[in-house]
Amino acid sequence: MQLVRTFSVTLRSDPDTARRQLLPCPLSVTPLGASMGLIQWVDHTMPLYGVYKAWQHRQLTDKAGKLLLAVHCVMQLLC
Repeated sequence: MQLVRTFSVTLRSDPDTARRQLLPCPLSVTPLGASMGLIQWVDHTMPLYGVYKAWQHRQLTDKAGKLLLAVHCVMQLLC
């Protein structure tokens, strides 16, 4: 964040960049390790972590659906 703040102050202090409203924007970062990560910087994209969470949610939903179907089948056999 300090680097972004420094860029922002520098860009605002220059008349040409201030006139063109060139400012850094916050980006989503997916950590890959202690010293590296993926940066979301393309408009209308989803961070890799978002893709992973959607997949994980789908997997959990599928497992829950299968479990409910199995319970339903067992209940049918018992009744």
